[in-house]
Amino acid sequence: MHANDSRSGSVRTGGIFLTSRRYPGLCGQQYLAFFLNLRQRILPAVATAFLLILPGTSYTTNNIPGDLAPRGSPDGILTAADILVLQLILFGEIDPTNQELLAADVAPLGNVDGMLNAGDLVVLQRAVLGLVTLPPLADNIPPPQADVSLISVSAPDSGQVQVAGSTGSVEASATVKLVNYDTGTTSTVTANPDGSFNTGFAATTGQVFAVVVSDAAGNSAPSASVGVGQVLTLTVTDPGEGITVAEDSVSVTGTFSGPSGTAVTVNGRVACTVGNNFYVNNIPLEPGANTLTATATMPDGLATSTTRIITSTAVTPVTIQADVPCGYVPHAVSFVLTNNSGNAIQQIDADYDGNGTIDFSATDAEAELAYSYTATGIYQATFTIYDQTGGQYNTSQTIVVLATDSADALLRGVYNSMLNRLRVNAIDGALNYLAPIVQDKYRPVFQSLDTNLQAVVDQLGVLSGGSIG
Repeated sequence: MHANDSRSGSVRTGGIFLTSRRYPGLCGQQYLAFFLNLRQRILPAVATAFLLILPGTSYTTNNIPGDLAPRGSPDGILTAADILVLQLILFGEIDPTNQELLAADVAPLGNVDGMLNAGDLVVLQRAVLGLVTLPPLADNIPPPQADVSLISVSAPDSGQVQVAGSTGSVEASATVKLVNYDTGTTSTVTANPDGSFNTGFAATTGQVFAVVVSDAAGNSAPSASVGVGQVLTLTVTDPGEGITVAEDSVSVTGTFSGPSGTAVTVNGRVACTVGNNFYVNNIPLEPGANTLTATATMPDGLATSTTRIITSTAVTPVTIQADVPCGYVPHAVSFVLTNNSGNAIQQIDADYDGNGTIDFSATDAEAELAYSYTATGIYQATFTIYDQTGGQYNTSQTIVVLATDSADALLRGVYNSMLNRLRVNAIDGALNYLAPIVQDKYRPVFQSLDTNLQAVVDQLGVLSGGSIG
């Protein structure tokens, strides 16, 4: 029997397959008979007693492989209770904790495979009977990422801040390392048994640092970013909070502040940004209350979000949607009309640049709606649609047209910011300006240069030119 498993904190879902390849002495029928007998005759009598005790907010960690019961507080010995907990996991009746995933993986004996299946159950049964000895656990499960919502940073004082994580901010007794992305300065502290910590750190207003959590086995969680002071701000200016619309989509605009390269999304859709403003068209709405979540994220991973609750009461009769709402001059945009009114379209008037003059008019509902913007700016393309009954519908799209110079400045800023961080050996911060797929490639390169890193960076020169298309 094989239950798919992914060591990510829960048994992977999927079908159950009988197999006897790992243990030739047991055929598929024997596996099935063993499990059904255990499930039908033993499990109902004892499960309530000690197997379904759910883990609470804390879990007693031990180094004994196969020790799963009682759940939440393993007793340090191997018994039939541990076998039955593993059976519940394999049948998908309980969700294992990370510690249970680690302790339950006992097969093949001496060379565990990172999967939970019938082989683990057979080996654990033999261990309970004293027929085999299980080797010590090899912990390869990283601790949880630091919970930045539970981490506070004091105002800087003489270049120093106090960083405090409240209870549960990191794994109990973990090693917590802070890394200043701009200066490369580090500080390391051991968390308390309740997952809290407190340490001083060299940082100033506007800087961002990483919080890296490592456990006793050397496993590290993905770094979490924390800012000093108000590094990011984000405000939704339209639509207002709590409004009701007779439409099934809404456009969202707002303002933000943050370092170069800060991006904004609304319900996962990337917004057009220009200066400190953002725009996104046609966010879908479901009937009833909807939550719009706008999120600003800077290159170092620090993010801030704000929400709006919007209630939708009807489907929009006629909508217009731009295929590419933002781009670089000259910028060609096609507009797609969707008619949900139930009436035939009689006429379409389009004011593509929003100056009050009709740029295009057609009586054909299938007419091509397209425009090429030859100057930079923020345009409100407006459309007036008439149907055969005389009904009139007004709709608009925000179009953002940027100069290639702005893209050039952004890219140069990314490159120069990376070099500035490398000059002070702030490698973790410099890597944030590279795509994740190549960060692991360049990390050892930067680290191997050690004290020569600054000299090498100074020889790289500046960007002399480029092509944007």
